[in-house]
Amino acid sequence: MNNTKKEEYKRKYAMAKHHAWAGSVLLAILGALRWFVDDTKWYQKDIAFIIIGMIIILYILIALFLTYRFRSGLSMKQNVPDQNTNNQQSSISSYKPTLSSKDQEKLGKKQAKNDFKKQKKSLKAKEKQDKKTSQ
Repeated sequence: MNNTKKEEYKRKYAMAKHHAWAGSVLLAILGALRWFVDDTKWYQKDIAFIIIGMIIILYILIALFLTYRFRSGLSMKQNVPDQNTNNQQSSISSYKPTLSSKDQEKLGKKQAKNDFKKQKKSLKAKEKQDKKTSQ
């Protein structure tokens, strides 16, 4: 099966699944409506509700059959065009925000603090190593 046919099957599967859910909701609404209309004196309502209910059930069964028929479209993987992602990646990598002087100063201070912490940590590790070797 070629790729375009699978895409079409996937679209048809989604539509049939949508109709199956819609039919079940319609059936639930019909049941609630029958419960609300139960107190009226209209005696033909039972026949009307049964006919309408059968039509909705047939509608649901047809939609379920179509979901079974078009299920092969589900095995298709989602293809993301590489060209679009490459353009986004290149635009992200080339993006360099402009920082105000205050933000640049803060960034410089943070970097200096991190460098100092690294030096301190390495000196501490060196001292620890010296203690171990001297013992």
